[in-house]
Amino acid sequence: MENTEIYIPDEIMGKLQNFHIAMEKMEETLQPLLKTNINSSDIKLSPLDRARLNLASGYALNSLFWMFLNTLGVNPKDHGIRVELERYKSFMQRIKEITDKDKAPVLNKDAAQRFVRNALWEPNEQKETSDCSSNQALNVKEDKRNCSFTDHGKKKKRRH
Repeated sequence: MENTEIYIPDEIMGKLQNFHIAMEKMEETLQPLLKTNINSSDIKLSPLDRARLNLASGYALNSLFWMFLNTLGVNPKDHGIRVELERYKSFMQRIKEITDKDKAPVLNKDAAQRFVRNALWEPNEQKETSDCSSNQALNVKEDKRNCSFTDHGKKKKRRH
């Protein structure tokens, strides 16, 4: 038999060993997921969490295929996998928007209306405003009224 050992440079050998260690860690981490059927009804997840799990699994699988293409010397940017990864990213962004929308504060219209109404209302102006709207208000001195009329007869509040 012939001895057909292939010489591998030390710098590449170190990278290969690191890659092997990383693959073993990944297999160990994915083992529980690989043993479980993620689409079974045994797993109690909300629809949003189920979508997240399916997207993460699909993205991970496509990423591994991207790496596999790299090891074969194929440029994955020219392959259809790039489009798939972008599609998964858009789905993940959509789920993020949905969760952010759920966290956004909800406007209570009634409370906002009360807040604005009470912030603009001043008790002393109520009687004076009604006085300003009548035609007799033109004879009252400007100091007492706190309002004036524009050229079109509409009232406006004076700034002090």
